[in-house]
Amino acid sequence: MTPLDTSRDDRVHPRQFDEFVREGLSLIPAYAPEWTNHNTADPGITLIELLAYMSEILAYRALRVTPDAKLNLLRLLEGAEWDGWQALLGAPVHQVDEAIRRRVQALSHAQCLITPEDFERAALEAIRGHPDLGRDEVVRAFALVGTDLRHRRQDRLDGAAPGAPEVVGDASVVLAPEHELEPDALERLCRHVQEALAPRCLLTTRVHVIGPVYLHVFVGCRLGLEPGASFADVRASIDVALRRRYGPLDADEPSDAARSFGRSLYLSEIAEVIDRVEGVDWVDDIAVHRIATRTMDRADALVGVRIGVASTLAENARLGGLVSIPARRLMRDAQGEVTSVAMHPWELARVGVEPGAVVDASHAPLPGARRLGGAGDRT
Repeated sequence: MTPLDTSRDDRVHPRQFDEFVREGLSLIPAYAPEWTNHNTADPGITLIELLAYMSEILAYRALRVTPDAKLNLLRLLEGAEWDGWQALLGAPVHQVDEAIRRRVQALSHAQCLITPEDFERAALEAIRGHPDLGRDEVVRAFALVGTDLRHRRQDRLDGAAPGAPEVVGDASVVLAPEHELEPDALERLCRHVQEALAPRCLLTTRVHVIGPVYLHVFVGCRLGLEPGASFADVRASIDVALRRRYGPLDADEPSDAARSFGRSLYLSEIAEVIDRVEGVDWVDDIAVHRIATRTMDRADALVGVRIGVASTLAENARLGGLVSIPARRLMRDAQGEVTSVAMHPWELARVGVEPGAVVDASHAPLPGARRLGGAGDRT
């Protein structure tokens, strides 16, 4: 018995002539209510019966695909050099069906990389089993079509609209291992993935594979300390906690949603991290002081003076230069207070404490409502 043998298979029921006619007659009142003569002598009824006759023939033929026809289809799918068809001559039809299904699945596998999703999927496939990665190492990939993140300066990308293509034909893939790799190991990983992706790109497409792109944000705040707590120790613990939350993981740490590509950096989350540090009684007046695009420790920031929640151009922010770039990154609420820092889709956030920006306010009155932003520089 074959699945397409309607004489013995109850799962297949080709429609009959009478069914097509009844369905055609039932549609007349909806589409031609003025047509009231439904007798067989009416030319319109004759036309419906003719169409029902042809439909029945087509339905019958569609359900009668012979094993030979399927085998010929399989030979076309496999190619002219394939000689395995001889082993399927006279075989049960379900074996031929299974061979066709496997071949179609193999052909449906994406070979050419076109969309960002194609590049991300292929990059994750290429890193499997790489010697520089641990057995259960998780690596995230983000692809951006139309931008060369390897050779374009970050400040120029900041000045462009997020995700706006720069050069047609460029595609960038950002790899972010959950645990920090040595620079040489990261370079080997990127080179391995780039070599795996290049042959699968379309003509004129240049693929660039790089490591994680970080936006370094330095913050300050006011603190209320618990009795007996050392301000210097607490300040150092806050810096460690922020770098651990928003930096690469230690070997035994689980993954964290705060490390997602392009996820905005919320000051409320920073306040939560600080509030959980041992020795901190309360935290208030969280503010962004500096934004840098290279390292956490070098003074190559895009902002020279604190951009607080009430920062004003020409009063407490640096004139000229790139001040407008980080300013556009600061998201404010209806009252004008900074609530978050916007990220480019390919970026990850790293957070540290701005030297001298953490203030011990233990002896000041406890604020009635803890705000997330300060009042700007008062210098």
